[in-house]
Amino acid sequence: QSMLRVLLATTVVCALVACTFADHVNFHPDRVHLVDKATFPDAPSNFIFRGNSPNVKDPSTGKISFAYDTVTQRIREVAAAEGNVTLTDFYIIDVNFENKITENQDISLENGFFTSNPDLGLEHVWPMVGDLVPPTKYPESVLKFLARNMPHWQIDKLPRNIDTIHDMLLSSRDPKGTRPVVLYVHCEAGVDRTGEFCGSYYMRWQSKSFADALDYDNHVTGRDIEKLSRNGLQWYCNYLKYGLGQDTRTCQ
Repeated sequence: QSMLRVLLATTVVCALVACTFADHVNFHPDRVHLVDKATFPDAPSNFIFRGNSPNVKDPSTGKISFAYDTVTQRIREVAAAEGNVTLTDFYIIDVNFENKITENQDISLENGFFTSNPDLGLEHVWPMVGDLVPPTKYPESVLKFLARNMPHWQIDKLPRNIDTIHDMLLSSRDPKGTRPVVLYVHCEAGVDRTGEFCGSYYMRWQSKSFADALDYDNHVTGRDIEKLSRNGLQWYCNYLKYGLGQDTRTCQ
C-alpha cells in the first residue's frame, strides 16, 4: 500500500506538470481518425473517432467557440475515407481528456453547447495526465505488482475507461433511436493523451502490440507522443500482460 501511495504521489506531480503546460489549440481536421465501429442488426451503427479539441479561437476577437458544424463535417469526411461509411445525422458523445485546472474554458464550452442542444449530444470529462515514471524503471517484481494493481493507482484510469468506452460503443443509443452514435475522444492537441488512450484501446480491443500501437500514435498526427503519455501506454500494456493474463505481450 505504501508503494501505491508513492506512485500515486508521482502521478499527482505528473498532473501538475501537464497542467502547467496546457494551452488552447484550435480544432485540426487532419487529426480526426476512425478508431472503431460497431454494427447492429436492429439499430444504427456506432463509431469511435479520435481528434483534438473541437473548439476554435476567433483571431480577431479572441473568443473561443465550439465548432460543431466544422467538426461534424470532418467526421463525415473521415467516415467515408477511412470506413467507407456515409454518415448524415448523428448523435455525439464528446469524451474529453482535458483537465479542469487549466483547460476548464474548453470543457465548459463543450458542456454549455450540449446543455443548450441536448438533442445533438453530451459531454463526458475523463481527465488524463500520463504517468511520470515508466515501468522499466522498476525491478521486475515491483513492475508486476504495480501492473496488476494499476486500477487502484493510475489517475488516467485506463483499465476502467478502456473497457467503458468499448461498452459505450456497443450499448450507446441515440435518444431518438434513429441516429448513429459517434464517440468523439479527444484532448487539447489530439496527440498525447488521445494517443495514450487510443493506443491502449488498440491493444485491448484490436489486439495490436505495444510497438504497433505506439508506432501508429507516433505517425498518425505527425509527431511522437510525449513521454508521460508513452509511459501511460506502456503501463497499460503491462496491465494487460500481468493483470489480465495476456502473457505473450511484449511491452518494450
